[in-house]
Amino acid sequence: MKRTVIALTMVFVLFLAGAAFADMGKFTGALKVGVDFAGDWDADNTPVTYDTKTSWSIAGEGYYKVIDYVDLGGGVQYLFPRKIDTSPNWKFWFVPVYAAARVHPPMTDYTPYGIVQIGYAFHGGNANYFNNLDTSGGFYWGVGAGFIFKRHYLAEILYSEANGSGDVVPGVSTDINHSRWTFSLGYNF
Repeated sequence: MKRTVIALTMVFVLFLAGAAFADMGKFTGALKVGVDFAGDWDADNTPVTYDTKTSWSIAGEGYYKVIDYVDLGGGVQYLFPRKIDTSPNWKFWFVPVYAAARVHPPMTDYTPYGIVQIGYAFHGGNANYFNNLDTSGGFYWGVGAGFIFKRHYLAEILYSEANGSGDVVPGVSTDINHSRWTFSLGYNF
């Protein structure tokens, strides 16, 4: 619960900061709610890739207009805990913090865009996940496309991968990769 409150607070603060600067013309932001479709979870020491259940995510992003067609900024996303199909008692989560670039034609009422995200994903899980042993985060990246409607509403599809690690036994770690497709709806300000 504490992680959820911290993540929601970070998204809210980013949203408020973006809204405060949005009237200045060069600053924009977005608040998004997404459906993370069933994805893949794999560990280096296993030859099998496991399916994960569908879950939710929320994100807040802030951008600075570098030129008319390119916005640079960053964001934070919270992936609500999700299960692995073969281990129903395991729940894991990631919190990516990333730099982002959004490329688009001049803004109109209906503007398409492409997006790239690169950053670090914090990683953890419930008491059953890796028997409550240590977990750590790792590299995060995402690439996608979207549409901004009426200059404020957005719809986006994003493919992303979050990496981390977890102890199999105390002191013996394995690398983790979680990949997924996310469909988000949001508000652009």
